[in-house]
Amino acid sequence: MPICDPPVCISFANTIERYRGRRNNEPYLAAVTATNPGAWSRTSDRLRDSLVLTFPGVTCVDRDPDWTFRELHDPETLLSCVPGGSLTRLVDRSRFEARIVIGVGPFRVVYAGAGRIVASNPQLRTASIALTGRSMANMPSVRVRMSMEVHGRPCGSEIQMAFQVTIAETRGLLSPGLIDSVAREMVDRTVGRIKRQLEDTPDHPGPAAA
Repeated sequence: MPICDPPVCISFANTIERYRGRRNNEPYLAAVTATNPGAWSRTSDRLRDSLVLTFPGVTCVDRDPDWTFRELHDPETLLSCVPGGSLTRLVDRSRFEARIVIGVGPFRVVYAGAGRIVASNPQLRTASIALTGRSMANMPSVRVRMSMEVHGRPCGSEIQMAFQVTIAETRGLLSPGLIDSVAREMVDRTVGRIKRQLEDTPDHPGPAAA
């Protein structure tokens, strides 16, 4: 099977939205632009004084699309692609616990998180995963929702993703610009690792994801 031309096709866009003193805010994952034609939409719980960032991304991998979806449906595989991320406990088929170490300048912040697969459709190869992390150093809590679609392409599989990152009240500890830079780098490196890890893993057939 030929490798995607170009071998790595990753594109990102992001928006920053701050909500202050408002009720019933509904931040959402914006529709992805022409460079990433898949679209996702999600409303959140009420947010007050939170920072919301959205990052779409797309990459191609030289693997079968059904196999690719099954691999990304596995929390351990997915977390191993997150810089500093690791699975600490698999609760059941849809819930898990994780540990993520995030670099903020010269510092390292450790987050303990609980996640779950909130939606999954193996026939359409779509899924959404939500993760809530709390810092062990009195830093703002973080909520991440990742939505993905896997499509068959001449290169093998095209993975279309959207990341919504919600940071609770920052209390002036971190500037929006610094948070945006850290989150953007995390997403960039995660998408790159997804491609490398999947293409380094032998492609074996298996049962469809639940």
